[in-house]
Amino acid sequence: MNRLTLSALVALGLVAAFLLGRSLGTPAGVEVLSPAEFEIQMNEALANPDSFDRNVETIALLQQLDAENLSAGVRALEAQLDTLPESTVRLFVGVWMRIDRQGAFDHILNWPKTKMKHGMKQIIFTWALDEPLEARDLIQIIPAEMVREAVISSLVGGWAKGGKPGVDEYLLILGSGPLQTKLTAVVATWIVRREGAEAALEWAESQPGEERDGFRKTAMERVLNQVVPVDPELAVRWANKHADKAYARTLPREIAKRWFPMDPEATLAWLGTIEDPERQARLSSIGFRRWSQLDDRAARDWITTSELTPSHDIPLALFATNLAKREPETALIWAARVHADILRHETQKAILGTWTARSPERAEAWIKKNPLPVSVVEAASQEPNPR
Repeated sequence: MNRLTLSALVALGLVAAFLLGRSLGTPAGVEVLSPAEFEIQMNEALANPDSFDRNVETIALLQQLDAENLSAGVRALEAQLDTLPESTVRLFVGVWMRIDRQGAFDHILNWPKTKMKHGMKQIIFTWALDEPLEARDLIQIIPAEMVREAVISSLVGGWAKGGKPGVDEYLLILGSGPLQTKLTAVVATWIVRREGAEAALEWAESQPGEERDGFRKTAMERVLNQVVPVDPELAVRWANKHADKAYARTLPREIAKRWFPMDPEATLAWLGTIEDPERQARLSSIGFRRWSQLDDRAARDWITTSELTPSHDIPLALFATNLAKREPETALIWAARVHADILRHETQKAILGTWTARSPERAEAWIKKNPLPVSVVEAASQEPNPR
């Protein structure tokens, strides 16, 4: 673990301690500083250019932060505010809130927009843990629209983590769109963490909107994204349970996207149980493409070291097609290992067509040494030139 990561974890631990109501206080044997001395030392700590040392020193001083020296600490914070990263600002604000959360909110309203956003994200998240409705109303007081939009995620995150009722209704009020989808994922994450996969699935089932584009579909997709890494078999059973519903048509796609990078062989075994071959191929393609986007090297290593069976045909064809841009000869060798005749020929045709258009002499020389079906060669010669 590097110093930056350790520093961030220590900082988060301190904030968590305050949020849980544990008073840290001045450690035994440590000199209690006067407000003036506290301000000097806090200013020096916050000015430290080394992020690890800065957070360690700041944490040590924040254990002494109280009502008496709060103003001195805030002056030190604001003296360095322009150069401090969000993590340090939120660390200080998280402790400040334990002393005077309303005062912290009112004061930070006067900060520059970017720093106001950093501070308000911590305030709204922490406030929403216990009083989400109050936190929701506070957002409307924030004058800067940019800041209001940024802290909505903090509101929903704190609301979901705290487990207070009403977050479902808030998501519905937001209306369908990217923001609702993003925040539903936040809620799903916290329900899985707090109550487990089964509870999260039940929560999604209880949401309104049985139509194809209703909120239940959004909730189910976001919950599945969290459940698949925990219990993919449960996710599959749950998707099968709702298979005939309009809102559940995209669930297998979500499973394929999440499960394939985790366990491609298990995903292929599941896809083999789907009776519709076109749907099976489509889901296999979606899963492998997603894995390639996330970790192309791992996806390539898997396909090139696997004992290839007909169930590997779609990933293999995609791999060969992608490889063709860099290594057309190698791509054609891999394409030849596709079991299904039609898919193999279509893959060879696509690779050869692109290669022939770009390097006709080289492609022709390779074909003479490595004969391909006449139909593939003829069809490839008719492929349009790539742009």
